[in-house]
Amino acid sequence: STPLSDLHDALAAADRITTSWNKTVDYLLASPALEATLVAGSPKVDQRDAFGKTSDHYPVSASFTFK
Repeated sequence: STPLSDLHDALAAADRITTSWNKTVDYLLASPALEATLVAGSPKVDQRDAFGKTSDHYPVSASFTFK
């Protein structure tokens, strides 16, 4: 089986925090085929305070290009 890659690996440790309690517990994993379509620089964790009001987890996202 092919291992999955964590698409947030390239982010600084502080930018990888996915909860309001300062832990990284959410990941965006991709197969090599999906990772090949990743838009460079697009993986992120949106740590704006507004999300702490609706959930203790921040949204994680990435963009991909499909042909």
